Amino acid sequence: MPRKLTTEELLHILEESDLELSNNDTDSNGTNSDVQDEPYFDDSDGGMQEPSIFADDNVDDPDYDPGDISHSNIISEAFYGHGKDSPEGSSDTVTNSPQPGTSRILQENRARRWTAGEILRLSPQEINKIDEENGWKQEILPLSRYPYNVSTILHIQGDQSVVSIYRQILTDEVLDLMISQTNLYATQMKQNGNMAMHSRMNRWTNVTQGEMLKFIGLYMLMGIVKFPTLESHWKRDAIYYHPIFHNVNMSYNRFTSILRCWHFVDNEASRDPQERLYKIKPLLDLVINNWKSLHTPGECVVIDESMMPFRGRISFRQYNPSKAHKYGLKIYKLCTEEGFIWNYVIYIGSDPEIADLDKPGSVVVQLCDGLLDAGRVVVCDNFYNSVGLAKYLLQRKTDLCGTIRVNRVDLPWAIKIKKMGPKKGELVARQKGKVTVMKWRDKRDVAVISTCHDASMQMSSGYRPILKPKAVLFYNDRKKGIDLSDQLSSYYDPKRKTLSWYKKIALDVLICASVTNATLLYDKIHPTANRKSRKTILQAQQEIIREFLQLDSSSHTSANTLTNSPRPSTSSITSQHFLTKIQRKKDNKIIRKRCKGCYEDLRKDGTSWEIAAKQVKRVDTECLDCKKTFCLPCFKNKHN
Repeated sequence: MPRKLTTEELLHILEESDLELSNNDTDSNGTNSDVQDEPYFDDSDGGMQEPSIFADDNVDDPDYDPGDISHSNIISEAFYGHGKDSPEGSSDTVTNSPQPGTSRILQENRARRWTAGEILRLSPQEINKIDEENGWKQEILPLSRYPYNVSTILHIQGDQSVVSIYRQILTDEVLDLMISQTNLYATQMKQNGNMAMHSRMNRWTNVTQGEMLKFIGLYMLMGIVKFPTLESHWKRDAIYYHPIFHNVNMSYNRFTSILRCWHFVDNEASRDPQERLYKIKPLLDLVINNWKSLHTPGECVVIDESMMPFRGRISFRQYNPSKAHKYGLKIYKLCTEEGFIWNYVIYIGSDPEIADLDKPGSVVVQLCDGLLDAGRVVVCDNFYNSVGLAKYLLQRKTDLCGTIRVNRVDLPWAIKIKKMGPKKGELVARQKGKVTVMKWRDKRDVAVISTCHDASMQMSSGYRPILKPKAVLFYNDRKKGIDLSDQLSSYYDPKRKTLSWYKKIALDVLICASVTNATLLYDKIHPTANRKSRKTILQAQQEIIREFLQLDSSSHTSANTLTNSPRPSTSSITSQHFLTKIQRKKDNKIIRKRCKGCYEDLRKDGTSWEIAAKQVKRVDTECLDCKKTFCLPCFKNKHN
């Protein structure tokens, strides 16, 4: 029979053990020891303090009885609890004395799963032993890459122009989809009878391929020639007058009618109610497949997300305060190192889920569909990376490199809780199989995961070279591909705030992303040394505009021709032009309409169309030949 302990001995054993007080128990100062012992991290921006991601949960032992404790019978706990990470064969053991070479704390904590609150009380040697039991070793071995086995990258034949490359993206199939669905939607609008009597849609005629190309070309031109409103491009006021918009045989009314009916799917067709992108999905599938058919990414691909500004009411609109555009649609992109966009996925409020992967990791696998099992390297930031994703990609013969958040599961404790000193250059690394995780001190702590790099260091290039891990240098050099793509796509963006969300996506895909891809492919098939043969985004967009609007190939001649060309008159002078009364209604009521001449005079003076429509004179006379209403003074001015 063991000796019965005194109160002093019992309190001494409780102080040395790792048993925590319950919520109802308090220390001598009247405060809860759970809250007091949990670490907190300061917010670097001076905001309110938050509990650390390693804050210990309450791990009270409901079966604890102080009367069971004795010097000869101490219940010690295993390194790992009963969770999924427990090594096989681990079990609770009862020992009469501590094992040699092991601290008392480790011996007395074998029944619970390790928490950060407990780990912070251990010595570095004890933490390293826990990581080694979990498979994370301090010895970092060199890692080899999977062999890259893709031979063909470019699928463009011959020395082609930017326009011909772009037309392989904007194919006849894409144009036919837009033309057929636009005409169908206009017909449905007229059949439903939702239009006013004098609506311009009453004069609708079906769109042709030439008109659709002209519509795309004018929208591209609006990305270069920016005016405050869409209507300003067709104004005759000296401030806004631009000759191209008045000489391409497409009026403002016709342009806005096409824009209003611009559709890519039949709204009345049956569809999956769970499909939130049904309005744009047919166009997205065609254009993205055309991107993939022109170019196959090389050894390295980059994944990140972008924000398309949109403040309308839609269920999958996102808010991200760290982005330049805080409100909008989140778009996942897969790009090459040069900035070529290969895949494009819109976040609709839920991500796909793959077994044994979290949602960000599942997005990476979805974007890389068709690129795995070829020896490539995927570069992601800390939003996507995890140990589980690294293991999954290794099974698919694909490497992973990028930053990682230290609160990810399965990371070694030495990486999670290591507090790097103020001195730059400090490094701690662990390796498990082919997965290397390291934390390096720069201006702040940087955590990196890689399946193709060890912990070796290398001098960086630049104005002030410093010693950095090779994984960090590799990540910085490749990650700029997605930033370059976003930068090039934003230069001459024609999207406007008043557009519907699916029309914004259509413009982003057809103009911003596709023109960028066509330009990068053009530069790729031309010698790098010959800089004169390469194109900027502006030069490429200008060539496409000239082709679609059928302008003169010489920009100087075209500008002079358009500037000196006479402005189109309202009507020609013939003997058939004379005023007549508008035929009355069946009930003999007089029909009065706005005077066309007065309206045009007000618009030339800069008056908006809303105010001009209210101020213009209403008359019951019209020109027999022009079929337009005029008052007598305006009729004389327009026909003499």
